Amino acid sequence: MDFGFVDCHCHISATEFQLDLQDVVHRTRQAGVKTLVAVTEEVEEFPRVLQLQESYPDLVAPCFGLHPLQAGGGPAQRSVKPQDQMDSDIITLSLDVM
Repeated sequence: MDFGFVDCHCHISATEFQLDLQDVVHRTRQAGVKTLVAVTEEVEEFPRVLQLQESYPDLVAPCFGLHPLQAGGGPAQRSVKPQDQMDSDIITLSLDVM
């Protein structure tokens, strides 16, 4: 087993990383990070995280969710539900971890 660091909560899908994403990934690997757990705040981010996982399958691990403050707030404020993923046309991924 290859040991290294895990960034257990990162926003690699954020627009701030779009221009220099390859450099960010390169520096991440040089620092010894083996996995980036790419979290989401909104359903609209799901496709971008999946795209990153496809581009960097050995590095990016998707973690889908809705941040309650970004989800509209008020009485309708809630955590993500499986229906949210179905409604967004996202295929649920199952990752085998050794």
